[in-house]
Amino acid sequence: MASRQTCSFSGRTLPEIRPLRLHEQTCSTRSIRRSLASQKTRAVRRAVKCSAAAETQVGRKYNGQFGEWTLEESDRQEVLGYRTGLSLAAVAAVVETAIALEGDAGLLRGIFGDWQNFIIIFGAASLGISMHLIHIYVKPLKQFMQLMYLTGTLAAVYFAASQGMALPAYIGEHHSSLWLIGPFFAAITGLAFKEGICYGKLECAALFFVTPAMIIGDMSGLLSGVPQQVVHIIFAGLFAAFAAGKWSQPIKDDIGDKSVFEFLALPEEEQQAREQQIGQ
Repeated sequence: MASRQTCSFSGRTLPEIRPLRLHEQTCSTRSIRRSLASQKTRAVRRAVKCSAAAETQVGRKYNGQFGEWTLEESDRQEVLGYRTGLSLAAVAAVVETAIALEGDAGLLRGIFGDWQNFIIIFGAASLGISMHLIHIYVKPLKQFMQLMYLTGTLAAVYFAASQGMALPAYIGEHHSSLWLIGPFFAAITGLAFKEGICYGKLECAALFFVTPAMIIGDMSGLLSGVPQQVVHIIFAGLFAAFAAGKWSQPIKDDIGDKSVFEFLALPEEEQQAREQQIGQ
């Protein structure tokens, strides 16, 4: 039993001290554990936020192949523009695919049916922003991808403006038009290859194979009915997954090794001097 005690300094009777019962001790232990777990979770979240902030911190320096380089605000804006363009293009692809699969009585067709060509051109223009801002070390390769994109986009704009009907419907009736529009999808294939090789993204590797298969199947007529619909759904889904996944990457990933770009921008004499300096 608990007993009252007298303070030896004041002579006052101290309040009764009751020992904790077993179930009270257990509850107290559980409460402590929950508190510690909650604190640990908050600490981990703060660490993740700090890590993400550090990755995107303007002014941060990185070691590159040809020396130290700095993440600048202009670099961050370019990456955000690149990712935004991809995202808008992916949204347009998903909406157009959904409209095509719904049929004439579909809800989306009723809402966006008259805007199909606008959505397509908007998506193409958005991708054009990404094609302009993409960082590729080999400049001729980047220019070739941009040429493919521009060729296919101009063809799509021409058919959309001159035929008086939705572009997907026109392509469905005239498969040969894909010979001119096809380079647009060749640019997407190159983009998927670049992202897949650089970052090991499975959705990009799959998109690299699905895109040409879709276009070849549509041009040749080998794809029709349900198989054609499935391939188009897979294409739109992979494109959307690719675009969405870009937002979880550190900003510096889409910049690449900036020291390489700075090195390639130097005159040949300065490049040789830099190589000698690095080799010492």
